[in-house]
Amino acid sequence: MIIKNQIGYLLHGRAVADAERKTSQSGKDYVSIPLRVDSRQAPDGSKYKYAGEIINLSCWHDLADAALHVPKGDMLDGWIHDLAKREGQKGTADYYP
Repeated sequence: MIIKNQIGYLLHGRAVADAERKTSQSGKDYVSIPLRVDSRQAPDGSKYKYAGEIINLSCWHDLADAALHVPKGDMLDGWIHDLAKREGQKGTADYYP
């Protein structure tokens, strides 16, 4: 399920794999969780209840320590919001499971 408001988007879905600790190119640790966003009923015969896009939630700092314990199959809600673009910078998004 995807809900849009003035702040951004609320995504609702299920983790399709265990959370995994990774390291960014700049050497900072974060945790990645692949999330299948519930968007519609899956076709008959599918092993998923819902078919939807898979996105990777990236959790940083204190949130990463908590997110590391998310196992495959857990239901998650994630807020995605656009950060104000500064001149010369690309837009980014934060994910909150």
